Amino acid sequence: MGEQNDRGQTQLDFVLGFSILIMAVMFVFAMAPGLISPFSTGQAANPITADRIADDLSGSKAVVSPSSAELDTEFFEQPDDEIATAIGQSDLDRINISVKETQSTDLVYSAGEAYPEERGQVTVTHRIVSIDGETHWLEVRVW
Repeated sequence: MGEQNDRGQTQLDFVLGFSILIMAVMFVFAMAPGLISPFSTGQAANPITADRIADDLSGSKAVVSPSSAELDTEFFEQPDDEIATAIGQSDLDRINISVKETQSTDLVYSAGEAYPEERGQVTVTHRIVSIDGETHWLEVRVW
């Protein structure tokens, strides 16, 4: 008779246990940034807000008709509080809406707060609009 081996752990048990341990460690590393992000300093600009505002303006709010890209220049002649209400924002504190010429990038129309000199995290979204048959950039900045 040979020697009896009363060992209870097999190689399969070891591999399974080690795999579960590795997955748990990876889960903790993956979730750790999300746990501390609400307390981190500085907040990134919101690209979803910039895209939504640019889409609303170029699609219906600031154009003559939804099927055209012809800009309604009267939209930018309104006070900022009416423009903020039209785009669904409570105010334009951290939003700048500009219409610029495509060739020279000269400012044609502007609404909202002036873009600050200190360069922080800013989301910029562009759309092409037309004024009297000429193309212009509709630029929305959110910071």
